[in-house]
Amino acid sequence: MICRSKHFLFSTEYKLYLTQKQIIIGKSEDNFKYKISINLSTIIKWTFNSDFTLNGFEFQWKNSWKTIILTHDQSLNLKDNLDGKVTYKDLVKMYNIIQFEKSGYSSKVYLAYCCANQKKYYMQIFPISDLTSQEYLRLVQIINLNHQNILRYEEYFVEDKNLYVLTNIQNGKTLKERIEGPYKMEPYEIIATMKPLLFFINDMNKLGYLIRDITSTNIFLKNDGKILITDFEIFVKFEDAFRTKAVSKEKDFIHEFKDLNKSNHEDWIEMERFYCQQHDVLILGQILKEMLTNKTLQTNASERARQISINKTIHVQRSPKHYLYQLLQRMLEPDPKIRITTQNAIYLLEDIDFGDESYEDLPNDTQENQNFKPVKSISTQILIV
Repeated sequence: MICRSKHFLFSTEYKLYLTQKQIIIGKSEDNFKYKISINLSTIIKWTFNSDFTLNGFEFQWKNSWKTIILTHDQSLNLKDNLDGKVTYKDLVKMYNIIQFEKSGYSSKVYLAYCCANQKKYYMQIFPISDLTSQEYLRLVQIINLNHQNILRYEEYFVEDKNLYVLTNIQNGKTLKERIEGPYKMEPYEIIATMKPLLFFINDMNKLGYLIRDITSTNIFLKNDGKILITDFEIFVKFEDAFRTKAVSKEKDFIHEFKDLNKSNHEDWIEMERFYCQQHDVLILGQILKEMLTNKTLQTNASERARQISINKTIHVQRSPKHYLYQLLQRMLEPDPKIRITTQNAIYLLEDIDFGDESYEDLPNDTQENQNFKPVKSISTQILIV
């Protein structure tokens, strides 16, 4: 693209070339004036017009700041190729924070107003000063995951040792808001929510990702019926789960049930993967219980872990939609070897008969500290446990 290098009394026209590792500015790619490395140590200071449209950028060259003049569209095009790869300066001032929304695993989410286009966004801020380069790349990979049930970002960038992720405001409500609403969720509504969540977890497991923790707060129900996961931090790569202790495992089942006949490293890795995936099922089982009982739980990590440990002993004596309650018990089964898998849970939901339209609450005398009773066999030929 054509650009101009601004000096005190004049400006010089150059061409700007973008490679994977460098920004090259000069008369040609070989006859260059400046070469700017593309990495997080490089600082790009964006410049603005009075209406907050972009008009170029500044960069450090031999202990001084050089100014490159671009049009707004050229600046946006360049920025799209540099987002997350270099460190920006002064871009955040385009956004005015309106209010705090929620906290993530290590991030905070705010409602923000963009002065450039007069639109509101959710701004998620990740501190990255303590991350290694590999950990940062993992985070960027997660943000760039492409799945129909993951909320897509509008843009992301690095400034002042923080990673900023901007997402559009969606029309709808969180699952937590729906559960705590005045009307209980009907069985068809619960199934319509659980099925895409199970498919989603199954897809993420196949891609090598585990779930750090998913709650009704970061599950969003759009008005058009689509379900979105709104928190990028709930995912972690399997190989990072134990090295970083990013995922907790219930009572360390992997060692309690270790098969001594499987002694080689590959079998041990597969066993770890299986138990962690089964922990994802347990977390989803807790979401199912919240929908069935219309009661959300504490979102504090330690308190939630304690409640999951208690709630997996629930015993339901009768239910007109017994498949849902039997699925609940199978998902909250203490032994991960017996606990239903995501794929079998999908089969079970697809086999439910809606001939009985009645619906009853959980029995009032149901006690969460009762002894867990095994689930009776389910009459389906597809389900294999």
